[in-house]
Amino acid sequence: MSTPIGIDLGTSTSEITAFDNGQCKSFEDNSAATPTAVVPSVVAYDPQTQKHEVGELAENYPDCIREAKRKMGKTGEEARCSTGGKDLKPEEVGAIVLKHLKTIAEEQMFGEKITDVILTVPAIFSNKARTATMTAGKLAGLNITQLINEPVAAAVYYADLARDKWQGNKTLFVFDFGGGTLDFSVCQKVGNMISFVCTGGDPQLGGKDVDEMFMAYVKNKFIAANPSAKPSESLGVEALLKKQCILCKKSLSRSETGKIYVNSFATDNGRPVDLDLSVSRDEFNENVLKNSPIPGVDSIINRIIVSLDNLFEQNQDKIAKSDIDYLLFVGGSSYIPYVQETLKQYLGIDDNRAFCQEPNLAVTRGAAIYAANQAILSAANPEAMGGQLGIDENRRLDVMPVSPHGIGTDIFDLQTQAHLYSQWFPPQQEIPFEGSFPYRLLYPDQTSVRFGIYQSTVDGDGQDIEDTEFTGCENQIVNIPPTTDGSCRAITATVRYDESGLLHATFTIPSTGQSMELSFQEKASATEASKRAIADFTKN
Repeated sequence: MSTPIGIDLGTSTSEITAFDNGQCKSFEDNSAATPTAVVPSVVAYDPQTQKHEVGELAENYPDCIREAKRKMGKTGEEARCSTGGKDLKPEEVGAIVLKHLKTIAEEQMFGEKITDVILTVPAIFSNKARTATMTAGKLAGLNITQLINEPVAAAVYYADLARDKWQGNKTLFVFDFGGGTLDFSVCQKVGNMISFVCTGGDPQLGGKDVDEMFMAYVKNKFIAANPSAKPSESLGVEALLKKQCILCKKSLSRSETGKIYVNSFATDNGRPVDLDLSVSRDEFNENVLKNSPIPGVDSIINRIIVSLDNLFEQNQDKIAKSDIDYLLFVGGSSYIPYVQETLKQYLGIDDNRAFCQEPNLAVTRGAAIYAANQAILSAANPEAMGGQLGIDENRRLDVMPVSPHGIGTDIFDLQTQAHLYSQWFPPQQEIPFEGSFPYRLLYPDQTSVRFGIYQSTVDGDGQDIEDTEFTGCENQIVNIPPTTDGSCRAITATVRYDESGLLHATFTIPSTGQSMELSFQEKASATEASKRAIADFTKN
C-alpha cells in the first residue's frame, strides 16, 4: 500500500503531507536556512553557475519566478515566466516546484517513491487552469489521482480536527485567502458527509496584492519624507523591499508595530539614502487594507466585501449569513488580524466560532486526509484499510463538491442571428455530473459544425455568448453529407464533468456515425517540449 499523499501547489508557498498511522506529517525543506514545511513556490536560474534553485534559496535571485500559479491556463505573452535568461511555462514552473516537494518527501520516507497524489487547486480555477495543473503533475512524474478544491481540503482538515466537538449538522464557511487567490466555500457537515452548498471568491486577489499595496504605501511614505530623493529602479532593491514588506506584514499579525529597512534605497544628489520606517498595525490597516495607496485600484477590503456580497446575493435561495455556524480561516493571508475581524463582523460570528488552525498547512493536510479516505473507499476491504491507516469508521469522511462555474456551449439562433449560450449545468452544480443534450444542424446541406465550451457564473440558458467566458476548447465535425429529405441532422452532446472539475464531451451525429471529442488535455507535443525545457532548466 502506498502512503496517501496530499500536495498544496500554492501561489506563494507549497506544501506536501503524508498520512500515516492516523496522523498527518508535513515534510520540511531542510535546504532552507530554517527548515520549514511551508516552501516558497519560487524558482530561479543562475546563468553563471548554470544551476537552478527552488524554494527559499531561489528567493535570493532578483529575477526569480514568483506566483506562476496565477498564470496557469494562460497562453502567449500572458503565460511567460523568465529567470536567468530562460523562459518557462507556468505548468513547467509548477512541475519544478512539485519535483522539489517530491524529493523532499522521498528523502524523509526512507526511500519510498511517491507517484499517486491528491493535488489541490482553487475552487474558482477554470478548466484551462485545472488542465495546466494536471500537466504540471504529469511533468513532475506524479499521477494526480484527483484534483480537489482547496476549500474542500481545508474543510476536511478542520472537520477531522473537530470530529469530537461538531455534533449534529453544521454549516461551515471556509475563507481561503492565499498568496494568489481568494476562495469562499459554504459547506454542510452532516454526519461523516461534507457537501458543498456554493463557492465563490476572486481569482486575482491574494497576499501578492497585499504585498504590492504595502510596497506602494511604503514608497509613498518614503517620498513624502524625502521629496528630493530618487528611489532606485534596481531589481535587487525592489526584491529587497518586497521581502522587507512581507516580513513586516507578518510581524504586524503578532505585534502592534513593525520595521522596514532597505539599505541605499534611493539617491539624493548622488548621496545614498536608506529606507528606514516604522509601521503600526493601525497604519497598515488604514492605508494598505481599508484604503488603496495605488490610484485607480480598489482596496483589499472592498474587494473582499464585494466578493462576499456576490456570493450571498447569487445564492440567496441556498444560504444566508445567519445560517453559518463556524468560520474557518485558511491561507497565509488569513493570519492578518484586520481581515479576520472584517469577516467575523460581516458574518456575525464571535471568536468562539472562528478558527484559524495552521492556515498555511490546512489545505495540504486536508488533501492527505482526503487521500487516506479515498484509499479506504476504493479498497476491497475498507475496514482492513482503515485499520492500516489509523482511521476508524467514526473518523471517515466523504465529500460532495460543487462546480463554481456553469458549463455549456454556443448555439446560433436563426431568428435573432445571435450566438447564445446553451447551458449544460448551472453554477454550484454537484459533481461529478453526467448528461446528454440534443442539438440539430441549421441547414439540410450543412457540411461542418463547430462546438466550443464556455463557462459562466450566471445560471440560465440564452445568455449572449459574449457575456460568458470561452475556455479555449473547441473542435469541429467536417465532411457531413447533406440530407436528401430536407431535414436537419440531429446531434447529441454527451457531457461528463469529473471529480477533478475537468470536462469531457463527445458530440455525435447518429445518422452518419460521425463524432468528435472535447476535453481539456495538453497535446503530446507540448508535453514533450515541456519535458525538454524542464530537463534543460534543472540540469546541473
